[in-house]
Amino acid sequence: MSDSIEGLTEVELGLLLAASSESEWGEACDKIKSARNGQYPYDWFAKILATGFMTAKQKEWAAKDDECKMTITVKPYEAGKVSTEVETSELDNQTMVMLGALDYAKRVIMMDAQMDEGIKRNMQNSRL
Repeated sequence: MSDSIEGLTEVELGLLLAASSESEWGEACDKIKSARNGQYPYDWFAKILATGFMTAKQKEWAAKDDECKMTITVKPYEAGKVSTEVETSELDNQTMVMLGALDYAKRVIMMDAQMDEGIKRNMQNSRL
């Protein structure tokens, strides 16, 4: 045990336990280190690394990412609008690419719907 650097406290361990993402973990680590002039607690290796605690948290976050659910609702064309509603959090790159493709598809649907409206108007005008 080192006299110059305090060991990990129960409150600090609680911050790490509560971390639900890598960014929250990083914030907790920053708080822990700032309390010790930028140094990790002397028992960091024994309590966090050697026990597999950090690895377990990383696996927990990865599992959460794999389970990330996204709800996408595409409403039918009405009154010149096609809308999409997306409910999600912490988007990863793959999801961002998918949302970009969805946005493109939405634009295509809107163009098709507008063309259909134009065709209907032309047909109605030709009947008059």
